Amino acid sequence: MTAPPAGAAAATLSQGADKRERILEAATDQFAAKGLAGARVDEIARAAQVNKQLVYYYFGGKLGLYNEVLGHMIEESRQKIDAEAACETLAERMALLTRSGTHPNSVRWQRLLGWEALEANPDDGEIIREEDRRGAWQRHLASVLEAQQSGEVDPELDPEALALALVSIAILPFMLPQVTKFITGKRPADEELLERYEALVGQLVAHLRVSA
Repeated sequence: MTAPPAGAAAATLSQGADKRERILEAATDQFAAKGLAGARVDEIARAAQVNKQLVYYYFGGKLGLYNEVLGHMIEESRQKIDAEAACETLAERMALLTRSGTHPNSVRWQRLLGWEALEANPDDGEIIREEDRRGAWQRHLASVLEAQQSGEVDPELDPEALALALVSIAILPFMLPQVTKFITGKRPADEELLERYEALVGQLVAHLRVSA
């Protein structure tokens, strides 16, 4: 049997990769909007403009697809780590985290995390891809420890509790946009509010130094 031309084979691979990416994009939207339980493979396939069987071929089913979506989340988190590495202080890192909360991908991840929390079994502590994902979140603890070592933050403060509190402060307006509007009358993406909130986060970190 004659092998297909190299150009044709490359085009087929490219088309396959394109379809796979379209499926992942559609799946991320569906999981962010409806959670793992509410998302449907046929709706994902329709949004990606592919045959439903192709979803099963590439990912083995909805859970495999969800696992792959989380893998993309891990990769994006690594990119954020690289961006934060350029920041010299904890205040700068927290400002960057706050500012990134309005990015469309960040909004999707926030919603996906919200659904994950709602769907979690209180009698089962298992988290999908827990070990892989833990490393990305541990960067916040590392930032606090570095700030304590440099004198930017009081070393007597509990670093784990502080890391959790600071992350919560930075992302809560975007995870609970309705609460943000109840309190401020504005949406989280409002530029004037975002500037004020970003400044406040920096001021809070500044107050974490040891008192003279």
